[in-house]
Amino acid sequence: MFVATPRRLLFFVVTSVCVAFAASTVQAEETLWTTRGASGQLRFSKDGKYAWSTVPGDTNVIIKENNVWEMPAGTKVSGWQDRASTVFRNFLNDGKHLLQIGQAYTETNEARSEGRVIELATGKSILDVDVPSRIISVVVTKDDKVYFFSIEGVTQFDTKTGEQKLVSDIIASQVAIMPDSGRVLAVMDPLGELQDSVYVFNSMADFLAKRKPRYKFGPFEVAHVTPAPDDKTIVIRHMATGNDGLEVESFTCVDVVRGRRLAQYQLTNPSGIGEPDYFSADGKWVMTGSPPTITVFNVEKKEGTPHEDDKTPVGFTPGSALIMSVYGKPFQFLDPATYQPLDTPLEEKWLKVPAKSGRR
Repeated sequence: MFVATPRRLLFFVVTSVCVAFAASTVQAEETLWTTRGASGQLRFSKDGKYAWSTVPGDTNVIIKENNVWEMPAGTKVSGWQDRASTVFRNFLNDGKHLLQIGQAYTETNEARSEGRVIELATGKSILDVDVPSRIISVVVTKDDKVYFFSIEGVTQFDTKTGEQKLVSDIIASQVAIMPDSGRVLAVMDPLGELQDSVYVFNSMADFLAKRKPRYKFGPFEVAHVTPAPDDKTIVIRHMATGNDGLEVESFTCVDVVRGRRLAQYQLTNPSGIGEPDYFSADGKWVMTGSPPTITVFNVEKKEGTPHEDDKTPVGFTPGSALIMSVYGKPFQFLDPATYQPLDTPLEEKWLKVPAKSGRR
């Protein structure tokens, strides 16, 4: 979307009228805080300097409009269109590039599995290559090494050259990485009985070499794991047996440094294991669920609060404000403690990346 610059004002004699017209034109300029067409996708770079969002297009050709916004003003710096169904998006740690992995389509609607590295400042793809099909997880390490996990095994991907090499035959239903320590979280079902366990490895090297894990949590029936940005805590979403003997959807908070369970919480109106969980950057909050019930969990107090809401959870800002999406309207930002809307543009505290408290 292009924003027209204010045209020269002619034929206006009264200065105040000219000023009023110019001011209203400036206010109409699109920013992250006013953009409409929110589709449930908004991500911030790890340094908090950029945000990326997308607007859905015509489903027949699967074109999506991507925009990059500069913080804290929320001004647009670049944009591009995708003729693709993008599954994974990861900001690289250099703060300047975005990795996209998904199913792309040619002009004749032929499908291909595509990997792209996009320069945030310009919106241009500097790398566009075929990648393995049926990728399950994408992991970006602290030094920007990229690994694809698929039914074929583990492929290491060079974001500068596009070179790919198969480095392991390990197959997992999900893999994630702790942002600072580099600990690897792998959800695996060794016996093929839908009884997953979450394995914690000290490093990617240990995982690829199939060394003994640091910890094992489980077994769970079909698990999904989400690491906290504080590098200490994870959430495992899984099925459990309730007090009435029936299966319920729950999540368990785990301290991966000390290897202990912190809390287990039974979800109200469960939305399915496939729905994402979101951790705040300070590790204090978890947001989960989907309309009509959104749950905000206080990790320290081990308390969850369900909220009836028709908005879709998107994640957290770097300063731990809840991000919500409503189709066709601007993104909404809420205080996690009160679930009340915050004024935009957001105050700096909601956009500031929290300082590291040190490893435990």
